[in-house]
Amino acid sequence: MNCDEWWWQQQLGRCLLAMHYTRKAETHLHHSLNLFPHPDTYLLLSRVYQRLKQPQRAMDLIQKAVDRHPFDISFRLEQGHLLDYMGKQEEGVQMYRLISRLNPINVEALACIALNYFYDNNPEMALMYYRALASAETADQKADIWYNLSFVAITTGDFHLAKRCLKLCLTSDAQNGAALNNLAVLTAQMGDILKAKSYLTAAKESLHNSQEIENNLKYMEEHYKL
Repeated sequence: MNCDEWWWQQQLGRCLLAMHYTRKAETHLHHSLNLFPHPDTYLLLSRVYQRLKQPQRAMDLIQKAVDRHPFDISFRLEQGHLLDYMGKQEEGVQMYRLISRLNPINVEALACIALNYFYDNNPEMALMYYRALASAETADQKADIWYNLSFVAITTGDFHLAKRCLKLCLTSDAQNGAALNNLAVLTAQMGDILKAKSYLTAAKESLHNSQEIENNLKYMEEHYKL
C-alpha cells in the first residue's frame, strides 16, 4: 500500500468538502483516518458532521482526538466551537478558560471569554479582556476583536466608538458582511442615508442569503427616497 495514500485521501476529502459533496468527502476522510490519524483529518471530519447537522457525532470524534493529544489546542478550540454550535454556552466558556490556561495568549479563547462577559452584562470585564488582545496577529483575529468590541461600545451607548470599531474591523476584513450591515444601521441613525445604503449594498454582496440585510434594504427603500 502506498504510504502516502492517507494524504491523497485527505486531500480528496478536503476538496469534496469545499465543493459541498459532503457525503463523498466523509468517505474519503474516513479512509484517510483509518490509514493514519492525522490531526487535520479529525478537524475536517468534524466540519463534515457539522454540515450534516450531527454536532454530537463531531464532538465524539474530536474527543477521540483529544484523548490521543490532550494538549493540542486546535482540538480544544474545535470542542469550544461545537459547544457554541450546540447552544451549550456555559460549557463552551469553561472550555475556552481551559484553553487560556493551556495557552494564556490564545487570542480566540480570550476573545470568546470577553464576549461572554459582554453578553453577561459585564462590559467592563469584556473591555479588560479586549485590551489584552492588542497582540492579535492575523487579519481575521483583528477583525473579530473589533467586531465584538463594537457591541461593547453600543452597550455602553458610545455609538461613535462603535462606528470606529466597525471601520477598524473592515480594515482587517473588507468583506465582513455583518460589520457592513451594522455600520449601515449606525450610519443611517446618524443621518447619512446614502452612505448607509452603500454599506448595505456591499453587505448584501458578501452575505447573499442574509434575511436581516434584505429587511434593512427593504426598509430603506420604503422609508427613504434614494
